[in-house]
Amino acid sequence: MKTGCNTTYIARKKFQQIGDLILKNVAICLAAYTIVEEMKKLIK
Repeated sequence: MKTGCNTTYIARKKFQQIGDLILKNVAICLAAYTIVEEMKKLIK
């Protein structure tokens, strides 16, 4: 049986993997860069 702690760890690990992928895409893709910049505006 999984606990909340394990689920949180897995979610964090996947979020970090997605974050790494986004950073790579931003470095090589203008569209990804534009999307991330627009998201940053919404967060502020």
